[in-house]
Amino acid sequence: PHTGKPHTVRTVIEKREKPARGPADRHGNSERAVTRSTRPPQRPRNPDRGRMGLDAGSGASGTMLWGFHTIREALRSPRRRINALYASEAAAARLESEIAQKKLTPIILEPAEIDRMLPTGAVHQGLAARIEPLPQPDLSELPDNGFVLVLDQVTDPHNLGAIIRSAAAFNVSAMVMTERNAPPLAGIVAKSASGGLEHV
Repeated sequence: PHTGKPHTVRTVIEKREKPARGPADRHGNSERAVTRSTRPPQRPRNPDRGRMGLDAGSGASGTMLWGFHTIREALRSPRRRINALYASEAAAARLESEIAQKKLTPIILEPAEIDRMLPTGAVHQGLAARIEPLPQPDLSELPDNGFVLVLDQVTDPHNLGAIIRSAAAFNVSAMVMTERNAPPLAGIVAKSASGGLEHV
C-alpha cells in the first residue's frame, strides 16, 4: 500500500554458474562483455594429407577406391598396395585373373553392403578396395624428356579426375599439386580418373 514515502527500487541479480567472461565493455557492463580470440581456429592437420593418394579421414588401414575401371587398374598396378578387396560375386568373377595375380582373396558382399561402406551415391559397380597411397616420386626420378603437369588449387574432385584421365591418355610423366586446397587422390577423384591415377 502507498504510504506516501518514496519507493526504493532494488535490482536483484540472480547468481548463476556462468563461464568466465572478459573485461567489461565500454559501457561498464561486464555481463555483456565478450572475449574474442584474434587467432583463427586451428584445424587438426592430418600428417599424411600431402602424400599422394591419401583420402581425407583415412587412418592406418588406408583409404577407399571404387568402380570397375579404377579397381581393375589398381589390381594391375605393381605400385599399388591393396589391403582389402570387397566385391560382389559377379564383379569378382569379371576380375578373376587380376585378383589372382595380386594374390588377394576378395571379401564377397552384396552390392547393398558395399553401398553402406561408401559415400552416398558412389557408383561402385560391385567393387571397392581399401588401399595404401601410391609412392610419391621425386622430380629427379623423371626422364629428361618427360611431361610434367602442374596444377594450382584444382579443388573439384570430378575436374581433377578428368585432368588425370587426360594426363594418362597423353602420357604425362608426373603431376605436381598443392598440398592444400586440392582433393585427395582417391575416392571420387580416382573414380573420375577411370584408372588413370595408376598411370601418372
